Amino acid sequence: MRAPNSPGRCRWRLALAGSAMAVALAIPLVGGLMGAQGGARTSPSPAFGSPGGAPAAAWTRRWSAAPAEVTGRWGAVWRPDTEIASGGSTRLADAGAAAQYRYARTGTPHYTLAVPRPGTYAITVATAPAPGSTRTRTLRVEAGADPVRTLRFVDQGGSPRRAMFLARTPALALRFRVAGADVVAVTATSALRDERPLAVKWADEFDGAAGTPPGGRWRAQTGATGWGNDELQDYTAGTANAALTGTGRLALTARREHGGRFTSARLRSTYEGTYGRIEGLIRMPAGAGLLPAFWTLGADIERVGWPQCGEVDLVESLGAAEPDRVHGTVHGPDGTRQGWAHGWTAWPPGGPAGGFHTYTLDWWPGVLQWSVDGVVHGVMESADMPAGRWVFEKPAFLLLSLAVGGRWPGRPPAATVFPQAMEVGSVRWLG
Repeated sequence: MRAPNSPGRCRWRLALAGSAMAVALAIPLVGGLMGAQGGARTSPSPAFGSPGGAPAAAWTRRWSAAPAEVTGRWGAVWRPDTEIASGGSTRLADAGAAAQYRYARTGTPHYTLAVPRPGTYAITVATAPAPGSTRTRTLRVEAGADPVRTLRFVDQGGSPRRAMFLARTPALALRFRVAGADVVAVTATSALRDERPLAVKWADEFDGAAGTPPGGRWRAQTGATGWGNDELQDYTAGTANAALTGTGRLALTARREHGGRFTSARLRSTYEGTYGRIEGLIRMPAGAGLLPAFWTLGADIERVGWPQCGEVDLVESLGAAEPDRVHGTVHGPDGTRQGWAHGWTAWPPGGPAGGFHTYTLDWWPGVLQWSVDGVVHGVMESADMPAGRWVFEKPAFLLLSLAVGGRWPGRPPAATVFPQAMEVGSVRWLG
């Protein structure tokens, strides 16, 4: 457990890219890919981990619609997609974009990827934007014998929009096709050694009697240290601040005690894992001056510190200060005390305090994807940054917390009536 006075919950907003709505792309998992060995270029086999686990050394390949091989700004290489694509044609997408995104493959191309072994692969597709457009578009992914998957997204122009899906194959080839948007690049990464659907590795449905503590899946982190963010609350281990409701929910409750002192709760999971789909069903408190969050920290934080451990915020909310939106943010090291941060914003229907919403992180080797209610709002890849800044290939644990005050939300105004509760319906980690 991290020491109470370490700076792991810092909230610097260096690169929060959510001031304008990012792409919203609804993407379910794609599975059941069928097909025999194809004509795509063969790549050397990686070292895979234990059966059912993520590969010990991920096999990753990248292709773009550009006519020749492209080396990105940080050294990643994209091969011409003529090695894997058939059908469609190419056009100039954006002469000012990064070289790997300047060309797009139009129509409905078919992709055949030679893979080192049967298993499950994470496929990230980058699509060309429609400049100046804010219309809702439909992307369709067809994979082997699976039914066509319909994916909704809002195209606002600007940089290419990315989305990731999982694809399974029992053979040495992956076949899929994409329609509804022009594809500029494809990345394939080994995700799981076998072809089974995702299964629950760890979960909490918060069943139990009202007023009881959350149980052995969580451990309270306590103290009134400011938590690296000048926060006002004293985190306690008492059921007044974290308890089951008796209706299949966990309530984290912030209270104003006699004398004006604030108490609340912060819980870390006893489980630590690497890769998978992490999701939480949560209703946020409505008051301003609070910072409720569902997030991850690298399990090596006590050894390397923050931000070297890495942090992914699956959701943060500012309550009445921003009643219609939530934020997701990724933090990592860049040689400075505050590190780098990149984020997205989503607008859940009815607002984050108006009902329960599902906040999801799809995490596989070299890729992070953030979704709200099944709609993807942001994707990051290791190729997006220089060496040493991507620190998400190691175990992490989960946290649920309800902070009071701090640099980002500020002190609760008089209009915020206590107690304020963050309700959690379930937390699941699939892999």
